[in-house]
Amino acid sequence: MSGDIEPADIRVTGDLQPAPVEIVAKREVDLATATAAFLVGYRGATRANHATSLRMWFRWCSEHRLAALVDPTRHHIEAYGLELDEVRRLRPSSVAQRLGSVILFYRHLYESGLSERDPAAGVRRPRVPVDSTAPHVDAQCLARLLRTAEPNPTAHLLICLLGLMGLRVSEAIGAQITGLGVIGDRRVITIARKGGKRQTLPLPPAVAGAIDRAVGRRTEGPLLLWGYWREPMSRSQAYRIVKRLAAEAGLDRRVHAHALRHAFVTIALDSGQPLQSVQASAGHNDARTTMRYDRNRLALERNVSGVVTDVVLGALEGEE
Repeated sequence: MSGDIEPADIRVTGDLQPAPVEIVAKREVDLATATAAFLVGYRGATRANHATSLRMWFRWCSEHRLAALVDPTRHHIEAYGLELDEVRRLRPSSVAQRLGSVILFYRHLYESGLSERDPAAGVRRPRVPVDSTAPHVDAQCLARLLRTAEPNPTAHLLICLLGLMGLRVSEAIGAQITGLGVIGDRRVITIARKGGKRQTLPLPPAVAGAIDRAVGRRTEGPLLLWGYWREPMSRSQAYRIVKRLAAEAGLDRRVHAHALRHAFVTIALDSGQPLQSVQASAGHNDARTTMRYDRNRLALERNVSGVVTDVVLGALEGEE
């Protein structure tokens, strides 16, 4: 197996005890090897998310006495999606994500010749709402959050990276001191984006200052260290920090770390920045994602139907 994953290293089957070897396309393929072959093509948080989704799926198959590599059909996968929706009450976006991993897994097996069929072909996923459901955080809310976090340099830097730079939580906690640099007279940082892509972003003076306060004299390692032992900040710690600061600042109790990324997009578009520029800064592959983060602001502000109504009524008055 190429890459840095070996079959023995995959823990996606949890406490399941599926048949150790299943006959797939007249070849002996064990579940761990098939899973490793799929996951090796992904990096970082994407790989972790797929592994979690497959772990859930394999557990469901075990509970229903299905051999995960050969028994499931399209109807099994759709029944699983229905359970995620109606029994476990996951959000449509979460159901779509979990099913998406399963669909990609079986497509990979089929296209790689490890399976004679693709049971996930044609599986229907729930529609994800166009409008974002993240709690609204405007410029005033973000300013209050920054002021609340200021006494703690690390917490303050976390809010800067999420709210002023628009980074994902995984990108913020993964940002490294060695990624800092200078281009011309401007300080920059190079980060690993979703999917392993690297991008160099300019640092606003306020964020650069927050980095200097939090990093001090350190010359390597992550920007964000937390706790008594000064260990790399985890994703769960970042969420807890934002939740605590939001409560102290008197913000909506639903405010979470990813909501600050939504705030970045909305504030940028409110200030007149072009959609393409905001899309690039946020690291979105598709402009539709940027628009979804914006909570339909442009559709409301442009009020196209109102403009058409005014024009038509104006023409009607002219006729009179």
